[in-house]
Amino acid sequence: MSKSDKYLPDPTVTTVWFIPLEVTDAETEACRRLLSAEERARADRFHFDWLRRRYIVAHGRMRSILAHHAGAPAAELSFQTTTYGKPFLDSAFNTHFNLSHSGELAILAVGPRELGADVELVRPLEDLESVAHGFFSPREVADLHRYTPEERLRAFYRCWTRKEAYVKAIGEGLSIPLHSFVVSLSEHDAGLLETGQASGTTAWTMSTLDLGPDYVGAVAIAGPAGIVQTRWWGKCELVISP
Repeated sequence: MSKSDKYLPDPTVTTVWFIPLEVTDAETEACRRLLSAEERARADRFHFDWLRRRYIVAHGRMRSILAHHAGAPAAELSFQTTTYGKPFLDSAFNTHFNLSHSGELAILAVGPRELGADVELVRPLEDLESVAHGFFSPREVADLHRYTPEERLRAFYRCWTRKEAYVKAIGEGLSIPLHSFVVSLSEHDAGLLETGQASGTTAWTMSTLDLGPDYVGAVAIAGPAGIVQTRWWGKCELVISP
């Protein structure tokens, strides 16, 4: 990593890391050494080498980043899971995180509050309309059709990633139907419009992520808007606070 930009974790800030997954064999092996025996066994179950590499790099670098936030060795981090399968660290670390990956990119959101993140590689969808009608709310479907055919694909992915980020933040898995709440499809306004929950939309902050033309991503964070910063892996040096 570059020595010119050092990263020192701030426990009051949510950081979203962008992690390229296309790396050398040596880098993959370095990531693999950080994994638990269970994670290595899971990686070995992937039939294709490229899927195995993506899993190893995403989870190895996740451990490296979380180690700096938690102040603990990466290989020694122990994860637990909720009833719905969402992983978390010991509460003593006061660190929430969520990992998502698609194509050759992973994103990892880390912060002091409950959160969820999602990224999707933008690729053509022949069944875009049927997927939208099956998973989006009527209001979202109507909003989707306000976009031109050329704009509709990215609008679809903005809706999908925002909904996935919110569901992952809630942490209750498929028990929350995607059509039961409403998000904005706007390019610049990633608002949560309706939740169907007593706490309402003000209980959550939704942010869109600038990932370039090939990917769309979003992060949902519990509570009012706070500071959200983004960083690319490889463009800074991770530093543990003394």
